[in-house]
Amino acid sequence: MTTSTATTTLSLTVLLGALVFSALHEPEPAFQDKKLTAWLADLDTLDPAKHEAAGQAIRAIGTNALPVLIKILRAKDSSLKHALSDLSEQYPFLPLQLTRAEARHGSALQGCRILGPLAGPAIPQIMPFLEGNRAVEAVKVLTTIGPDTIQSLKSALTSESEAARLSAIATLGTIARQSNEVVPLLIARLDEPNDPIRMTTAWALGRFGVEARMALPKLSAMTNDSCYSVREQAVRAIQRIDPEPRVIASVRPPAPMESRDRPDGGISSRTSGREEL
Repeated sequence: MTTSTATTTLSLTVLLGALVFSALHEPEPAFQDKKLTAWLADLDTLDPAKHEAAGQAIRAIGTNALPVLIKILRAKDSSLKHALSDLSEQYPFLPLQLTRAEARHGSALQGCRILGPLAGPAIPQIMPFLEGNRAVEAVKVLTTIGPDTIQSLKSALTSESEAARLSAIATLGTIARQSNEVVPLLIARLDEPNDPIRMTTAWALGRFGVEARMALPKLSAMTNDSCYSVREQAVRAIQRIDPEPRVIASVRPPAPMESRDRPDGGISSRTSGREEL
């Protein structure tokens, strides 16, 4: 063994030892002699039986799981972990099994979704995921937690991030509660220049039914919108809010879709899918 190889091996051993020592000395709740993080890992498998067992375990652990879930959601890979990952890539024969923080975020979000309203204390850590590649998961989690998320979602409506605003609107529409506070804020989003945001806002207002009657004038005006999908959702929202024939008759039905106003990326179909949320 060369001096260089020996030095690298020693450095790797020290780094790995430090990481293992740190992990072993952190308290963690367990169920049936299996730690929470092991149950969370089972949520990432394709085995339905493991999924079901993990769900039961997390529900049994209950709020005791929150400190661990919150820590995982906050987690960013340390310089130590980056160093170990780099070494493992250079020396693939080494028996290192490192899971990056990004990969663990998904299982933590699933854990919060399983806890439902009990995961309320984790809302501040879930909110940042409204933008990025886990936005759909975050919307589902916040929807499962329920009305406790509304205050944070209301703040997200004015976020500089269009993705965060869009996700917040979708979540508020799915929850469809506290109409006196939420509906006026959604109506303000109908003036956005972004087609997907206007379209999703119309859908969200429709979810409130008659409680969103104050939105009817703006929704009626939106039936002349330049975007087909926005017009379509405006008509559907009006029908949900006030299905009286006299109101529906005053609404111009969407014109046949034209290539110039077809939403990019199949936005119309994705909005229809949100009806299932």
